[in-house]
Order: sequence, then C-alpha cells, then structure tokens
Amino acid sequence: MSLRAIKVYFAAAIVMVTVGAPVAGHGLALKPSAAATVSNPLKAFPNTTVRYYNVTGTDVRSIRAYMNAHGAKDPNDGGVFDAMTRWHISWRWPVINGVCQTSQVRMRFSADVLLPRLTTIDALTPEVRNDWNRYMSALITHETGHIRHAYEHMDEVAAAIRPAGCADANRVGQAAVKRLNQYDIEYDRETRHGETQGAIFPLR
Repeated sequence: MSLRAIKVYFAAAIVMVTVGAPVAGHGLALKPSAAATVSNPLKAFPNTTVRYYNVTGTDVRSIRAYMNAHGAKDPNDGGVFDAMTRWHISWRWPVINGVCQTSQVRMRFSADVLLPRLTTIDALTPEVRNDWNRYMSALITHETGHIRHAYEHMDEVAAAIRPAGCADANRVGQAAVKRLNQYDIEYDRETRHGETQGAIFPLR
C-alpha cells in the first residue's frame, strides 16, 4: 500500500483573440499582489478555486487506503492522486482594422486545486489528528508551489507574445507555457511530489 502523497501538475494555455476596441494601456494587466499573510496561501492567487473530495477513516491505514482508492483522478491516464492542481494561462489582444495588436496582449490566470477533506477527523486520536493536520499543511504548501511559479512567471508568456505578431503569437505563447510546465516536472522531481516538504501521510 503506497504511503506517498502523490500530486500531478497540469498546465493549459487557452487562447482567446478578441476583435474590438484597443485595450487601454499596453502589455499585462496589473496583477494583484499575492499576499503573504493568509491562512491558506492558495487564496492569495486570483481566480483560484479550491475544491475538496471527502475522505473517511479513523486510523492511518484506513485513511490512506481510502485516499488510494478514491483520491483525485487524472482525466488523462486515470491515475489516482492525493491532490491535483491545474493552472491555466490565457491571453487575448485587440484586432484593429484587421491587424492584430499583440503588443497590447492581456493575460489572465486561473487555477483549480482539488484537496482531500477528512470528514471523520473528530473520531481520530490526537496523534493521528496532528499527523493529518501536518500533512494537509505540507500538501497545501506543495500545491501552492506549482501555482506560485506559474503566476509569477506569467509575464514571460506575455513577453514572448508581444513582438510575435498575429501569425506566430499563439505558437510562441504555447511554447512559453510549455517552459513553465517544465518547472512543474522538475519541482515534483526535486520534492518527490511533495515528500521532502512533508506532504506524506502517514509520516513514516
């Protein structure tokens, strides 16, 4: 029975080209700053939805077995994970008199995080409850790392699109997103999908 907390990343670029009046100003819309002092760091990022799937169990073995069987399912390969994070970067620009104004590209970020929620926490011993709370804090920290990097480096996608022109803008934007996605792969490799950050339940 696997005890490792396994997560998966998923990055998608959604291209939205609009026709109409020029966007006021140039380049990126101002990004709201990600506040450091929040109870759940995931709430610091705009357009981020946190969802939960219920977990039952009254001891570490039954809790782990439940998550292994009923965790977050990857729609791509059907794999089951403790948590799943998807982030999305979309862009758009105005078209004026038939000419794409990619120098006025506007960016939008969104993310969706699926986390476990233990519904039987009141039935746990203090030791198991503390272990669960520790695990959840570490799990959120790990998933936040995926989102933070994509959000803070969204400007790199915009920088690639601005000079590209209409014919190449989507292609270079997609390529920039793939480079951000590569970070997720390395981040999971270096942290062993969050294990080095404590995202493992039960703690061996």
